[in-house]
Amino acid sequence: VVNEFKEKIDNLIVISEKDDGLYDAWNKGVKLSNGGWLTFIGADDQYFNTESLSIFAKSIVNDKKPFYYGKIACNGPSGNVTGYNGSKWLSPWSMKFHHFQIRLPFPIMTCIFNRKFIQNEIFDLDYKVVADADLVLRCLKKWDGPPPVFIENDEALVRMGYGGISTNHRTHILTLKEIYSVRKRNEISNFNFSLFYRTFKIHLLNSVYKLFGDKAALQLIKAYHRFKAIFIKLNKLPRLKYQNALL
Repeated sequence: VVNEFKEKIDNLIVISEKDDGLYDAWNKGVKLSNGGWLTFIGADDQYFNTESLSIFAKSIVNDKKPFYYGKIACNGPSGNVTGYNGSKWLSPWSMKFHHFQIRLPFPIMTCIFNRKFIQNEIFDLDYKVVADADLVLRCLKKWDGPPPVFIENDEALVRMGYGGISTNHRTHILTLKEIYSVRKRNEISNFNFSLFYRTFKIHLLNSVYKLFGDKAALQLIKAYHRFKAIFIKLNKLPRLKYQNALL
């Protein structure tokens, strides 16, 4: 499929080779790119509909902004949408984010980045799950321009698949450790009530996994996502946020 598009698009570069994971592949892509704007998407993610990329393009009205971003719809283990993420801009160094919020307002798959914002920074391969959050935070610390822009759109721009490393219950402890590390590295407090709650929840799930096995843990996760899906339908609004890898 990719090669078919390669024949139709002159400036499309396709590389298929071994790499050291997703972030290594994205680093290669950044080095090969030469445009003014960059966007990233995972293998199990997809743009929400055929208008998503057009919405991105129409939203860029100021090339002095660091990046534009929107909402993401997140699949549960059954393939249906069980949560949404993405909200109006909130500084990661605000008191609310220091002590009460752990999830960044922007999912990286819904971001389109100004190359001037990324500059020569790359994804840190020491992180296996949250290198994307770390990269953006490092760039934000150096950025002295205007804040990012939230794309106001009724629908999500990207649909996030389920089953990758960030949603695998076997790697939740690793994800948690990386969250603490990235926050500390970027001078964001780990004395955070939401982070304490997530720590408790992940260790509880990990205990179920160790005591009763993989099947019991998966059943618990499926029940949790069924509840979220029902809650969204009843309220007609995505009030529960999906617990993904972003801080």
